[in-house]
Amino acid sequence: MPTTSRRALLRAGLLAASVPLVGISAQRAADAGPAPVGPNGVRVRPRPAAWVKHGRIARAAGMEREVDRCGSVRVLWGGATSDRVVALTFDDGPSQEWTAATLDALSAAGARATFFVVGRNVRRFPDLVRRQHAEGHELGNHSDTHADLSVLSEEQVLAELRATDDAVLAATGVRPRVVRPPFGHLSGAALAACGQLGHDIALWTSCMKEIGLTPQGNVDALLGELRPGGVVLSHDGGDQRRAVGLAALPGLLAGLQDQGYRTVTVSELLALDRSATTGR
Repeated sequence: MPTTSRRALLRAGLLAASVPLVGISAQRAADAGPAPVGPNGVRVRPRPAAWVKHGRIARAAGMEREVDRCGSVRVLWGGATSDRVVALTFDDGPSQEWTAATLDALSAAGARATFFVVGRNVRRFPDLVRRQHAEGHELGNHSDTHADLSVLSEEQVLAELRATDDAVLAATGVRPRVVRPPFGHLSGAALAACGQLGHDIALWTSCMKEIGLTPQGNVDALLGELRPGGVVLSHDGGDQRRAVGLAALPGLLAGLQDQGYRTVTVSELLALDRSATTGR
């Protein structure tokens, strides 16, 4: 199709539902089959048309506009490094039920982690967030209300992320640098919002399974699949399922130490990954 005709269709909004996320053709997007799932296996619900960045122009939903202050966005699953390092991450907190015990276990092992906090929980329990920061852990952004960012507009994603950034900044004096989208779901709008705020994105390579495995089963599974640069997802907020992950944590930390791993924050893993991929 000639460029002028495609542009006209985009402006008319006729191709909005099939705008590709990363450079595939509109026809391939239409033929892609069922909606994708996030890294945790949860199916992505229908979402707004993706943003596609071409230089400084973004197109979606029949609109064209200049993208201001939108930098590149790094999406990390695991680090490209041979160093025996692992990033332990905890989502959904802070909470009265699980966060203090999680911090106690990490402290006993001399381990550091990244806590992807929910803004509304930060405002409820700022003392726990201050403790996380004081004990050397990184604080990441997990949205303000644990919303599925993939079904929100760019403006709505910005509001979710800014509210959590502001809550963490008020509690600790430090603004988060990394975002973990709830459910692992992303869209072009979410990527554009992260780029505008200067945030990188962290997903994961391994997950604490709170249904179907015992605490020891989790330890064995995680240690068996772990590789240098891995990112482990667990939770310090939520219902009684979280007790499985918390009960597995001491054994996991001991196993990591036995295998010669050291724990790093997500931002430290991103820095190692950058060094590995650029040769610096």
